[in-house]
Amino acid sequence: MRNRNLPAALFLIVLCLSPASGRCQTPTAAVITEESQLLPGPASQGRVGDFLLSNDNVAFVVESAGHLNGDALSGGHVVDAASLSDPSDRLDHVVLWLAAWPRQAVYDSVVIQDDGTGGHAVVRAEGVDSADSLVAVVTRYRLGPDDRALELRTTIKNRDTAEVAGYLAGDAIDWSYGDNFAAGYGFEVAGLTTFSEWFGCHSTGTSYAYGKPSGTVQAEHGQMWSDSRLFTGAIAPGDSVTLVRHLAVGSVGLASASGGILEAQGVQTGLVEGLVTDEATQDLLAGATVDCRVNGVAPYTLCVADTSGAYRAQLPPAGFELEASLDGYYGETLSASVAGGGTTRVDFELMPTDYPVGRGDTLTVVMRPIMTVPAIVLDGGTFPIEALASPLTTDWRAELVRGSMSHDLSIEGAAYEEDYERWFLSARVPDGVPAEIYDLVVEAAGVETDTVAHSVAVRDTIPTEYYFAHITDTHLPNHRYYGSAGWDTDTTEIDDLRAVIDDLNLANPAFVLLTGDIVNEGEAEDFMGQRAFTKAQRLLRELDVPVFAVTGNHDVGGWDSMP
Repeated sequence: MRNRNLPAALFLIVLCLSPASGRCQTPTAAVITEESQLLPGPASQGRVGDFLLSNDNVAFVVESAGHLNGDALSGGHVVDAASLSDPSDRLDHVVLWLAAWPRQAVYDSVVIQDDGTGGHAVVRAEGVDSADSLVAVVTRYRLGPDDRALELRTTIKNRDTAEVAGYLAGDAIDWSYGDNFAAGYGFEVAGLTTFSEWFGCHSTGTSYAYGKPSGTVQAEHGQMWSDSRLFTGAIAPGDSVTLVRHLAVGSVGLASASGGILEAQGVQTGLVEGLVTDEATQDLLAGATVDCRVNGVAPYTLCVADTSGAYRAQLPPAGFELEASLDGYYGETLSASVAGGGTTRVDFELMPTDYPVGRGDTLTVVMRPIMTVPAIVLDGGTFPIEALASPLTTDWRAELVRGSMSHDLSIEGAAYEEDYERWFLSARVPDGVPAEIYDLVVEAAGVETDTVAHSVAVRDTIPTEYYFAHITDTHLPNHRYYGSAGWDTDTTEIDDLRAVIDDLNLANPAFVLLTGDIVNEGEAEDFMGQRAFTKAQRLLRELDVPVFAVTGNHDVGGWDSMP
């Protein structure tokens, strides 16, 4: 781990560098002449005499040549960066390393090349390899009008008459105020070498992302630092190599920084946005995280819901699994298909882990299909719906819903059977409906709308041979009976079943068969607000496949009677 000598943080707000107009120019490169122009935050290290590159989105501080700081052997490196929507610098530094640490670029000249009047703000740093003065290094820090990422463009030139063999170059990045992240790897990267589209750092405040204009970037990671490797090879006499990379900065939520990197890379993105709310109270859940995983496996980025419970992420066109979570709530996972240039809305309703009030879905109108007796149907095929309603009911309507997706069903037959005192409907699924498991929504004139969760699975084909998973005796939420210590607080069986569900969602069987004793005590639904069946029902919704369940003796009554 590299040493860090951090000066005291300067909590001073910078709003503008144009005293004449009172507004910020876009973009601007200027010398910092007073402390009020410095970036606030726990890692702020800039000082008067350094250079500030800013636009209406972001700001970066590049040291003056004489500003020796931390691990750097000279000034001229990036030391501060913040989003102006919520300015707080949490970046230690970005230092160009050469061959082997602590060998690096030593700059003796740092000047403003373009103050922004030319369309881009540019600060130019010139120097040499700290171990070989015949290797010249020039880095240009460039910020455009609408950029959320700073471009770092370095040219390394061999001025010797001999070849420089086995040369290496990259950036040493220290970020002590957050957790390292690499796209496709997640947060567990310390001690690893990764090859990812970008990597970065997520914290409770400002987040950062770093990447090349295209392709993957190789990087080694420690607990609080990441070292990229941008060039490996030889430099012939008189030849040079140019390294281009971007450092993006965002506010709370890694997605606000990763979106800046995708923009810098020229990737066409789509927007995913929505709200995270409490399922029981409909309260907006600020601070909830939404993990974005490609194909349900590889972590790509992370969103954080703002004070209004809203989250958003720019993502490349692909299929994503979005998992919302917050301490005190059960997580929920929904699918999103991201199209370039489009917007997909995915809302989450999280169930509190301590659920003292509120009953889960009960049998009202729809009797079948239901979560534990689902329908499996081909797209373009039909399935029956059994519903309780008056024989005079008319105007039956139905749709399939999953996240932001909705598909209207055609009701091709509706007959009331006197012997059963219920309606039998025939519903047709449109051609081309994606193969997923859906909630069924049924409406009719004068009938309360009934939504039946996790009840219809649409499939492309129905195979003649298949695998299914068999689970029995889940005994939720625990094996303790009324009166035993912990019977009303222990949730170990919920944790165990959730782990099994996670594995089953990867294995992807045709369906799950759950043969009884789903809950430990059938009386623990209304009694003392325990809601045993409600918790079980919501937990089974986390399965990505249909579940068929039958009743066990514990489901109809526990071993000992409750008061």
